[in-house]
Amino acid sequence: IHPAAPDAPTVDDSIEDLSFTYTSSFLLFGGKGSSVDSVTVNGSSTSVTYPTDTTWKKTVSLSFGSNAHSLVAIDGTASSATAAYSIYRRLMGDVNQDDTVNDYDLSKFVKLWGGSSSSGDFNEDEAVDDYDFSMLVARWGLSV
Repeated sequence: IHPAAPDAPTVDDSIEDLSFTYTSSFLLFGGKGSSVDSVTVNGSSTSVTYPTDTTWKKTVSLSFGSNAHSLVAIDGTASSATAAYSIYRRLMGDVNQDDTVNDYDLSKFVKLWGGSSSSGDFNEDEAVDDYDFSMLVARWGLSV
């Protein structure tokens, strides 16, 4: 008799719909069944920690562009189906996600000024302001 496969690990609601970030490392976290022995991220359980018996977390490194992560729960010898999580790492200052900081980004940034749009909030403090503008200007002309 083969043991039943556990349910796949989940990604926390607070990051599930996050489509991009400007950071080079990212805390990936979510839930798991209480009987699950380990969670693998991209095939490895190294550095995955378990704050409670039903949660997991791991800080992952992000390269510029799309970053896909496969998540599997392991219970004894049984493995879950693979769950997937993707996030895009933008170059700071790249408002329009074309991998270059230029006048197109400045034009879009001006429209976001004074708001809280994550597209123009490079330091992720929920305000598009002069600090974000200085970050855009400091990266003017850069491409990835």
